Amino acid sequence: MTKLLGKLFDNFDSLKCFIKEYEETNFVQLGIWHSLKLETQKARSQNNSKASKLKMAKKELVYCTITYKCIHGGEFKTTGNGQRKTPSFKQNCPFSLKVNLSRNAQNLVITNIAPDHNHEISETVFKSLPRQRQLSDDQKAEVKEMLYLRCNKKLVRKHMVESTGKNVLLKDIHNLKVIKDSNLESTIKYLESTGGYVEVVAREGKLEGIFFQDEIMKNSFKQNPELVLLDATYCLNSLAMPLYILMVINGNGQGQVAAVFILAHETSANIIKMLDIFKTTNPDTRQRLFGKKCSPVCLSFCFTIIVFLSHTKDIPEECCQ
Repeated sequence: MTKLLGKLFDNFDSLKCFIKEYEETNFVQLGIWHSLKLETQKARSQNNSKASKLKMAKKELVYCTITYKCIHGGEFKTTGNGQRKTPSFKQNCPFSLKVNLSRNAQNLVITNIAPDHNHEISETVFKSLPRQRQLSDDQKAEVKEMLYLRCNKKLVRKHMVESTGKNVLLKDIHNLKVIKDSNLESTIKYLESTGGYVEVVAREGKLEGIFFQDEIMKNSFKQNPELVLLDATYCLNSLAMPLYILMVINGNGQGQVAAVFILAHETSANIIKMLDIFKTTNPDTRQRLFGKKCSPVCLSFCFTIIVFLSHTKDIPEECCQ
């Protein structure tokens, strides 16, 4: 370690590269404990003997003095009463490495080093430290994309460990929260860009639901208006709003989507409103039968049939059960 004393660096970037190489070689993590920038020292020393030396210093050096310490350096001081154990990296490790401005003010030079540690040093422990586990921006973007697609977090972690060689923990994956865009305007613009009909239902300035029907859906209903089924699915969007699907049956017995809508609140008024929109946007709504496949609000749906159909008295009772 004494060989490091007097080692010169032309700029701060070269010092950073040396510190990184030293960390990876010796399996220790260092951090800046104390520092003083050139510009700060120049402002303080305008009228003393150090002013001329500081004026000669290169801007690339950035600092005039830096002290590095081990991540386990310092003594942990708790502010609690000791009832709960608080984890900390601080173990009062004595390691330190001091860098100062050289005499000619053209370099940074190592002037002092205390190489001893008071804790275990190993490659396994080193790779488990947060800085070594940290993912790059591209890697974080890859993880977020997989989380957005609801991939299993344990499998995502396994993939990142194998692809990066880093000891990525499951909590690192948990911490990369996916922020999904829930902006109403952007959602409406996207739906309208598909060429479909979009209508937003709001009450007192608060969103109640969104109705959507494109040309394919409209034509499916126009060709097969005899039977319409209504069902709702859940947890298919970031806001966990139920998605209602209006479906018709074609000549081959296959289901085709006739319209969809999401609701913030599953009330009879909201469901009636959405079916009124469906009736308005589809003028040829002389169905012979309107059936319900499955829905948690049976009474609301039955009342909706009365509003929606002109021949409700002809509907068999079992269709509303």
